Amino acid sequence: MALGAVFAYSEFTSDQGVTYKLSIYDSTYGAGSYEFTCGGDGFVLTYKGQGDERYQPIKSSSVTFEMNIPNTSSALYSIPNNLQTAEQGRYKLKIERSTNGGVSYDDYWNGVIVADVAEFEDVSFPAFYKFTAVDGLSLMKKVPFDTDIYNGVVGSPTSLYTFTNILQTRTDNIINK
Repeated sequence: MALGAVFAYSEFTSDQGVTYKLSIYDSTYGAGSYEFTCGGDGFVLTYKGQGDERYQPIKSSSVTFEMNIPNTSSALYSIPNNLQTAEQGRYKLKIERSTNGGVSYDDYWNGVIVADVAEFEDVSFPAFYKFTAVDGLSLMKKVPFDTDIYNGVVGSPTSLYTFTNILQTRTDNIINK
């Protein structure tokens, strides 16, 4: 799964002592990366499901985070500027988690930054821009289901096998755009 190159990143430690690293990938970028400061919450991870039942087997998720952009000449300013006209899937968010103070990280969450829910306030700089990324489950709601494509076998495949193949196929299509 190709994410592109890291355009910007931020690291912070939660009040529970867990270190998180947010990386913004740009599929059209190839130079060095820039460090940014997150808002006070770091990020907010939200799970959504139909009817919001607690034990629902599949829930989509989204992450919101704020990025401090110091001025219009900052390279970070190009993200909100380009996001408005960029093709969906160009910018991706990867969150990694470390319980050993940032020595090593494990994948925590991945998603696509969406332009239609970004919030930009009309204030003087430095300013915080709020971004939202989705995990991709909601992007699959209009994908037709074909058992021959997703299962590859005739018979009675398991739900987990089918779901894994759908996610892999759809995620690769979104991420590799």
